Amino acid sequence: MNHKKLILIPAVFVVAIIAFGAYFTVTLFKEGKASQVPRFEVGAHEGAEFCAECHEEIYDQWSKTSSHSVSTTLETYDVWIEKLESNYVLNAAFGEKMCISCMGPPQIGVDCETCHGIMPRGLSVEEAHEQKFVPGLENMRGPEFCPTCHELPLSMTSYADWQKSEAASDGITCQGCHMQLSESELAYHGFDSITRLRKADIYRDDLVIKDIYFRFPEFGLSVENRIKGHAVPAVGPSRVLALEISFLSPEGAEKHKIVEGFTKYMSLMPVLGLFPMKLIENTQLQSGETRLVSYTLPSSLEGRISKAVVTLRFYDIYDWLQQDISKAHWVSEPIIEKEINL
Repeated sequence: MNHKKLILIPAVFVVAIIAFGAYFTVTLFKEGKASQVPRFEVGAHEGAEFCAECHEEIYDQWSKTSSHSVSTTLETYDVWIEKLESNYVLNAAFGEKMCISCMGPPQIGVDCETCHGIMPRGLSVEEAHEQKFVPGLENMRGPEFCPTCHELPLSMTSYADWQKSEAASDGITCQGCHMQLSESELAYHGFDSITRLRKADIYRDDLVIKDIYFRFPEFGLSVENRIKGHAVPAVGPSRVLALEISFLSPEGAEKHKIVEGFTKYMSLMPVLGLFPMKLIENTQLQSGETRLVSYTLPSSLEGRISKAVVTLRFYDIYDWLQQDISKAHWVSEPIIEKEINL
């Protein structure tokens, strides 16, 4: 091989790398620009307290139990922004504008006007309701309204899940479950979000462990998701539903433990990290699914275990930690906890 060819090969390789880098950068910044477009009407807000003067019941629900009211003031939001700003390229491409495009204006979050639209200037409250807010309710009640923010490619696919679900077949929308009418005939605005309330018991009637069996060395059970509209967890790779099984000796010492995660396992963006990029495996419990799981125990446990403790709980983990529950920033109380004599 002559010297010209020896020089040409690495030169072509370098050019290819530069071309790919340029294409990746252009694509990244193009996607970043698109992600910054607000999903809500932009303008000065009168504020939720203004609406509360007439809609006190709805305001109380929103302010006390909804994640919407604290979407840009939660500690997890601040951690995300700090992490994003520490990554020069991703911050330049996306920045906090990407976050607030759905989360609502900083220090305001998703308030009344983020969803219903801003209060028109020059109109009385009565005129604004007659001309804008009441007519706008028809669109807000449709199944396409919530996924404006609550649907992201690959990672958060509640709307796509719903489209294939029994709930969709029955004509039950997101609002039909999460915003049921109260005794005063008003749509519920609390949403009872586990992100805000940190109470896993809201899932207690929706998740079931049953059909437990043990024939050494085999141990198995079924996990059922009774929610008709979406998978569990419903928020993508940042939450893991963990099945934990501890096998105890007659003295109560843990001799073996099995942990199985139900979530979306995703790889991060190449080189830059931080954002989930590619789905590796989806182990979420789909709507209406009953999943049988079974395990073969080590032969060394024979005659040494007398009890199993089966627990189902949630772990919240930042996306860049890739579903590692040992690094969770929040662990729920058990949704289900069962003791089984073996």
